[in-house]
Amino acid sequence: MTTRHATRRLPAALLGAALVHACSPPLEPTVVVVVLDGARWQDTFGDDPSTMTGLVPSVLMPRAWQELVPEAARATSAYNLGATITAPAHAAMMTGRRTSFGNYEVPDAGPGAYRPEIPTLPEVVVARGWRSVVLANTDLLSPLTGSVFPGAARAEQQLETDDAGEPAQDDAALLDTALALLDGPDPPRLLLVNLHQIDRSGHFGAPEDYGEDLAAIDGPLADFWKRLSRGRSSAVHLFVLADHGRHVEDDADPPWKNHGDACAGCRHVPLLVLGPGARAGVSVDDVVTVADVGPTAAALLGLELPYADGRVARELFDVALPASPTGVFDQVGFGGHTARIERRDTAHDRAVLWLDDELRSEPGATAIDGLTTLADGGLAWACWRELAVVGGAADLWWVPRCAHHDGASWSRVAAPEPVVGPFWSMTMSTTPSGPVAAYVHNPNAIVREGLAGDELGVRQTAWDGDRWAPHAEVTLDAAFPDGLAVVHTGGAPFLVAAASPDVSEGRYRRRLYGGRLGSEGAALAWIQLEVDGWRLERPALREADGTLHLAAIATREDGTALLLTSSEDGGASWGEPVFVPLGAGVMPHLTPVWAGARVVVGAVGDGSWASVCAVDTDGARPTCVEAPGGALLALHADGDSVDAVVAHGDDWSWWRPEPGALAAP
Repeated sequence: MTTRHATRRLPAALLGAALVHACSPPLEPTVVVVVLDGARWQDTFGDDPSTMTGLVPSVLMPRAWQELVPEAARATSAYNLGATITAPAHAAMMTGRRTSFGNYEVPDAGPGAYRPEIPTLPEVVVARGWRSVVLANTDLLSPLTGSVFPGAARAEQQLETDDAGEPAQDDAALLDTALALLDGPDPPRLLLVNLHQIDRSGHFGAPEDYGEDLAAIDGPLADFWKRLSRGRSSAVHLFVLADHGRHVEDDADPPWKNHGDACAGCRHVPLLVLGPGARAGVSVDDVVTVADVGPTAAALLGLELPYADGRVARELFDVALPASPTGVFDQVGFGGHTARIERRDTAHDRAVLWLDDELRSEPGATAIDGLTTLADGGLAWACWRELAVVGGAADLWWVPRCAHHDGASWSRVAAPEPVVGPFWSMTMSTTPSGPVAAYVHNPNAIVREGLAGDELGVRQTAWDGDRWAPHAEVTLDAAFPDGLAVVHTGGAPFLVAAASPDVSEGRYRRRLYGGRLGSEGAALAWIQLEVDGWRLERPALREADGTLHLAAIATREDGTALLLTSSEDGGASWGEPVFVPLGAGVMPHLTPVWAGARVVVGAVGDGSWASVCAVDTDGARPTCVEAPGGALLALHADGDSVDAVVAHGDDWSWWRPEPGALAAP
């Protein structure tokens, strides 16, 4: 059944009654998600012998195979396509979207708010008036109880600890706590349970500890499902999966000690779905991703995650579930051209990319993201990243793609790297000598301090007439640079990135670092912009008459705002920052764009409707236009015009406000 919304005025945050489908299941649904943190597919629910034990997984986890697998839909091609580490994997799981999210243990108090940028499933459940609990024996999941999106609710967090107050090392104890919650007087409708000791033992235990902890959870997991599936008045749906796997071949001893890159062992994860409507005893070979779990769980609860790009994994069920959104996921006009990413509601060939009317992505793409474009003097460039899950592949890297329009036709050109990470994108700008670009090089999406060999750095490249020239390294003594912006001014490109001062601060205390791009890898004298109490992300630059104008997203505990400042000395110093709240708050997942002399952002209006707002460089004279849909997925500028992608229920479409609608009043 496909449910379409008749009204176009859906709340921007999509929290509350508008999230509920017209058709509800006859029984009150409950969703329980149990995460075997860091468990490999080949050691749990795979078919072939494990390289750890030499035995098939059913020997290591016999009761799970005897009591769960016959009642479950078993996804044999489940993958984490984002960062294969705990916190970003869970963020993808609970938002339905791969997200650049640091693996940090952070409190709520302090300089900024460290939470996902788009609504999480736990908060959507709470906004519906139901109870939602995140239960774990690690505090890495604490940010997932609610996002920094305007109007966010807060779910509960329960941290299982030992007598000394430290995270408990007994995973079975969490299943006992989960049953107590579900059998209590106010049972949660969504319960996320992270069994972290499995991952902890793999990292820090003796070589045999990881396998022993998997074997130890076998009986408690089978008992847990037996209790869940008997004599309940609610329809209980259970997901059993891993957030990421582990290495199969590595220089560590043992190989499964670590994880975090694009290897098949890290990406391929186990996934069982049990409960009413699940395809009991069926092995489903269609590709399912970690980011599909949130939208699928939401559909079972009769809710939506409108900002998700994961899809409802209907292949795992015998009953009809709502269709996933289809249509335009990202689109931008530039120099008379159009680049467009479309999403399809299919398990394979999920995404395609068009340049004008030409299909330019590779057949079979599972995911396409990171669209960046540039037009200059009749020429045009477009770059993006894509990934296709191919059976038998040893590694599942994201591959960068670039194309060039020479004034007559599009042609494929080499990207500056052969493979990239799951959050890679280039930012491009024009100079008198031709286009330049910069990007973060961090193929494994692992946060490391400063520049660590080839693992983390900012790189610059230039167009030399028929290709992007070899890169030059730009050193930045900070952690996790992200959200690059570049503009040409005063004889050399100027670059701004969001980053953290050191690893201990994580992505919690975020500054803006700016400087002029040198040649051939010359180091930059980075200028830092920090505002106490604010987390700064997603910078955007504009140059006008020798003045640099900077916009960025600013977040703190009491909300989100647009930061504006300027520099008249080429970025050597910046003026007093101005914060513009714009209604109920600025949408933190959209980078501001410059449309002519005005900066444009997505915002949640005072009436809780999605809006596109433009302000002057000093933050004055705001103009807002209500979007014709419930969510804003993308935002771009084409000269003075603004392009956006909006969600209408299960349709995504491109929208351009009327000419002059965002002009100053």
